[in-house]
Amino acid sequence: MCELEPAKKQRQTSGRNPPRKSPGPDPDIVEKLTAAGLNADAVAQIVNVNKNTLPAQHALALANGRAALKKRKAEERASALTPEELHVCNSILLAFDSGKWIAPDGRCLLWRGTDGDFARSPADAFRAWQASGRAFICAGLNSNFSCQQLQRFAALKAEAEKLRA
Repeated sequence: MCELEPAKKQRQTSGRNPPRKSPGPDPDIVEKLTAAGLNADAVAQIVNVNKNTLPAQHALALANGRAALKKRKAEERASALTPEELHVCNSILLAFDSGKWIAPDGRCLLWRGTDGDFARSPADAFRAWQASGRAFICAGLNSNFSCQQLQRFAALKAEAEKLRA
């Protein structure tokens, strides 16, 4: 005959549902903290989450916060530019980017450089414009520049400042 094994005794439960996991931090809070300039470790400490699981759980919020921070910093750098500087940067870069006004030796035929001849680079043209008295009529011109354009304008101004030194 076949011997039957005794059935294992089932553990008794309390009849209640298991406790809920506490909800993680709100993605909006993570995004705002990241946009304020905090790194992921600091955000994890503030919202009381393991720093290794925060990027996995809130990757999109962290990325959006970093993008917002980058955009805000670009706008701050560009806000240091006056409207005249914005429009001069735009027209200088358009002249150099179009290629229609570039001489065979690479100089722009529309803008003077610091040496009195045609400009060799956009920074040279911007520096020469600054030295000439910074006059540029921008009345009626649209000042809605994209974030990428504002970044290029700030870089152009920084490069022209290096030429001054």
